[in-house]
Amino acid sequence: MVLGACRKFGVEQVTLTSSGAAVYVDYGRKAEASESGNHVYTSEDWSLGEVMEEKKNYYCLSKTYAEKRAWELSKEEGCPYKLCVLCPSLIWGPMIKGQSHLNTSTNAILEYMDGTHNKIQNGYRCVVDIRDVAIAHITPIENDVGWGQRYLLFGGAPHFTETAGFVKKALEANGSKLAMEMAGKVPTELNETYLPTVMGPSADKPLLWDGSPAEKELGIEFTSVEDMITTCVNELLESPYNTSDQYDAKKL
Repeated sequence: MVLGACRKFGVEQVTLTSSGAAVYVDYGRKAEASESGNHVYTSEDWSLGEVMEEKKNYYCLSKTYAEKRAWELSKEEGCPYKLCVLCPSLIWGPMIKGQSHLNTSTNAILEYMDGTHNKIQNGYRCVVDIRDVAIAHITPIENDVGWGQRYLLFGGAPHFTETAGFVKKALEANGSKLAMEMAGKVPTELNETYLPTVMGPSADKPLLWDGSPAEKELGIEFTSVEDMITTCVNELLESPYNTSDQYDAKKL
């Protein structure tokens, strides 16, 4: 166990990658219970374990329990390290050069490039740029800030109409033969059926959150959704990954 090794060898500072999956997986329960009809997520929010068990959502359940255990370990007597936890959402932006497989987050963009979706998904998705996530992990150690804190790394929550529009714009701006072929495959019609309610409120409502602590305390200036999509599209065009059927969850 990594944190056990940190304790054994006297590591003094740990920045830990958790996930938005540990924050806002409540199947719309918090929005429904709110007087306003929606809910603003903060670092105080945790995904609902009993609901995730009921829904058999074991991936998000594991993220939640793992982070809670990390906090417990950091508070044990004799623990030598200070802990800062970062909770990113779906991560877009640049790819790793020469990466060996197509990752889940990037595949969500590729599905709009290769014609996988014949209609635009009707819902929102919370996203953040990988460059912002990297800075957020380094800053506590370099600047000695954020210890004992948990930060939401949510850079935007675009509706998929916005996502599809930015994908098409980036492809047309690229102008290569492959890009122009793919631009013609980007859907323009909205699916009338809403996406299932899992993360945050039902898909007819925007996802609301307070990311100001990461901005104020870690100095993060979140990259725009258009920038992260444009960067990702251009790097996909230069990569070996041109179709979403290259995505293999078993390689993750």
